[in-house]
Amino acid sequence: MKKLATILSIFLISPTTYALQSEDNNSNEKLDFSDPTTVYSSLEASYGTEGASIGFGLATGLSESWALLSKIELKEDADIFRGRAAAISTEKGSGILVDYIWNNNYFKEDLDSHTLVLSALQVLPFNDKKTLIVPIAGVGVLSNELSSNTSVIAMAQLALIHNFSDSIWMNVTPQYTYSFNDLKMEYENSKFTLSQRNFELEAFVGYKFFDTQNVKLQYKLTLSEEHQYWASYTFAF
Repeated sequence: MKKLATILSIFLISPTTYALQSEDNNSNEKLDFSDPTTVYSSLEASYGTEGASIGFGLATGLSESWALLSKIELKEDADIFRGRAAAISTEKGSGILVDYIWNNNYFKEDLDSHTLVLSALQVLPFNDKKTLIVPIAGVGVLSNELSSNTSVIAMAQLALIHNFSDSIWMNVTPQYTYSFNDLKMEYENSKFTLSQRNFELEAFVGYKFFDTQNVKLQYKLTLSEEHQYWASYTFAF
């Protein structure tokens, strides 16, 4: 409960973001939820097989062509805290992203794990921007309470996005994680090593309404062939 209270206090007093629209709130340009470099502040809630999640994002302009985006989330019934911050070029569709994940239910017990990744992304539009290909590559570190060392990892993603209309779009994103060194673990008097060779596939279909809101039906397949499903709602402002 002490960890949960700490996470909740961070969530309530540290508003942060995710995507970019325009500093002019009176802009008539429609919000494009399908583009991960679109800039907007947001409030999000979701529920599925892994429990309930809530998130809050805030977009801040840095210049005419750059924005700072950040987002904080409580995921899986508050077992996971996730914080992200990104510098986005609204002209070139590129960005640099810092992603931190704190899991306080590692190994399904009251144990902590930490993951920190620095990534770069680039949006490549096709078919008059109806189709987007977004390669994302990053490096980072991970550790947990059972390990005596820290592992250096590399991550690669490829988001494949298609807009069927102004209101309906689909995103399919395969992701691969590779560790350059093994974690040295000890659990219940047993010592072993743990390496990261993880492949995941995430996909969703989104529907936008009232120009500022959307709902998404999402699916994720993990390396262990675990199937996860959830639905989410986002309000942009």
